[in-house]
Amino acid sequence: MNNSTTTIPGVPQTTASSNNATNMTTTFPEQQAAMILRKFYTPGLLLLGGFGNLTTILVMRHFKDRNAFSQRVILMALAVSDLLHLYVGALRDWLSYVFNVKVSSMPCKVGIWFTYVMGTVSAWLLVCVTVQRMVAVKWPHKVRIVCSLRRTWMIITAVVFSACIVHFPIFLFTGVAYSIYCDHQSELRDSDSILRGWVDVSISCIIPSLSLAVCDVILSFTLFKSSVSAAAVSSTVYAISNTPAHSDSRRKRASKTTVMVLALSCTFIVLTLPGAGYMVWVSYFGDQLTNDPRLLAISELALTVTTLLWYTNSAINFLLYCFTGSKFRKEFFSMVCCSVRNHHP
Repeated sequence: MNNSTTTIPGVPQTTASSNNATNMTTTFPEQQAAMILRKFYTPGLLLLGGFGNLTTILVMRHFKDRNAFSQRVILMALAVSDLLHLYVGALRDWLSYVFNVKVSSMPCKVGIWFTYVMGTVSAWLLVCVTVQRMVAVKWPHKVRIVCSLRRTWMIITAVVFSACIVHFPIFLFTGVAYSIYCDHQSELRDSDSILRGWVDVSISCIIPSLSLAVCDVILSFTLFKSSVSAAAVSSTVYAISNTPAHSDSRRKRASKTTVMVLALSCTFIVLTLPGAGYMVWVSYFGDQLTNDPRLLAISELALTVTTLLWYTNSAINFLLYCFTGSKFRKEFFSMVCCSVRNHHP
């Protein structure tokens, strides 16, 4: 039986580690389901995330709209962090689980730390994108000052630096179970491990989700008001001049951008909050895992599912851009068509 464990930012792996499963003589259905997910779901996730994030970076670089340049910079940074999150975290888990890749102590610890950092960076970059969009919608005349390119790079740098510092205790308080698997076990007491887990999951998931929820409510309300106002203007003034048509077109473009940002933030909330729910479950039932093999098997499946959901969030932004962004779709298809023409003169 494989004993590897997956990693979700903020969740202490001591209480849910399947290392204790070596004492089991029975393989439960939950463990078999976790094994199937790890083996077959992760490769598809890596292919989708690799293609999607690399394509997103290329497409964003070709956009000509200078008014949204700072937003595109953050979205490119988000694609980079998502790509690293997948290919350092998910790929490491999959290789160690399927091919028994041996990783020594320090590289393993660095990989765990980097996975946590990239998960946190992705979460807060998404918050930055959503806040930028809220500023553009609520205070459009101040957006160039508040969301300047210089401020954008400062924000990205601050997010990365803060995430590195916040998760640095992994190097101080985490030991690595050196085997053919890159498993990590806390050297803290159980209560301190749970506390540290709550700190991590709050920074990586709960606080960003609450921030995104507030921004989403404001954006949704503003979008609704804008739609109602546009309908009223169209019914009364549309025939007088061509100006309303231009304003209506600009309003539609702004609405599509808002919908895209709403889709990104809502997807993050849906796919990452289960990790917080797992944290709550571990906090209450963690002490029983060692003595209850069935409960440990359920915990292993729950940890696998919540971790894969977290990685899924880093893989599907490209699809969201395609479904909600007409400009992104046009630029993507334009790149594909140009590539085909260049290879087939």
